[in-house]
Amino acid sequence: MVNEALASGWQVEAVILKEGMEALMELPPSVNAFLAQTADFAKIVQLQSPEGVLAVVHFPEKPTQSSLSNLKGPGFILDGIQDPGNLGTILRIADWFGFEHVVCGPGTADLYNPKSLRASMGAVFRVKVHYEADLASFIENNPANTWMADMHGQDYRKAALQNTDWILIGNEANGVSAAMRALSHVQPITIPRKGGAESLNAAVAAGILAGRLADIQSPA
Repeated sequence: MVNEALASGWQVEAVILKEGMEALMELPPSVNAFLAQTADFAKIVQLQSPEGVLAVVHFPEKPTQSSLSNLKGPGFILDGIQDPGNLGTILRIADWFGFEHVVCGPGTADLYNPKSLRASMGAVFRVKVHYEADLASFIENNPANTWMADMHGQDYRKAALQNTDWILIGNEANGVSAAMRALSHVQPITIPRKGGAESLNAAVAAGILAGRLADIQSPA
């Protein structure tokens, strides 16, 4: 993550290394680097087993709630993803499959939550994340289709997905909200279940559906 931050163009105020790490991590000469004893380093990190390096980074301007009608898919729309770990993992999935945008509706976890950042594994520096208060208007005004991950719907392998479509992922406990379900642009698709599991994790479902869109973008 620190290497990703240094390569991203974001402003890195300082890098702090635990003693012994200075021989393992090469930093640009322009970076303010500090060496901390093991006991002191442990006091300023949140993890029980830290890797021995942390960075103080100035985040760019926080995503604003604005009109996003010009955004083009493929991408994810998140309707109340509350777990910051899921949010970060979905960013990582978006980055892997080349999705440029993730649009977050009300109730979605904070992009800058430490768990979101760590789970993104650097994707936060590449994927554009937008917070939109009026998610329904974004979906209705976007010309591309929006496919809703749901327990009931058309088999995702048979759906007529296009390479500019959006994938809507709902809340971990309650799924996509009734307001989103009622929209004319939203079409339910499902990942068929063969075993006995009650449901799929939201990020896992996002990954499977993103892989299907990627197949459409780059057919074998």
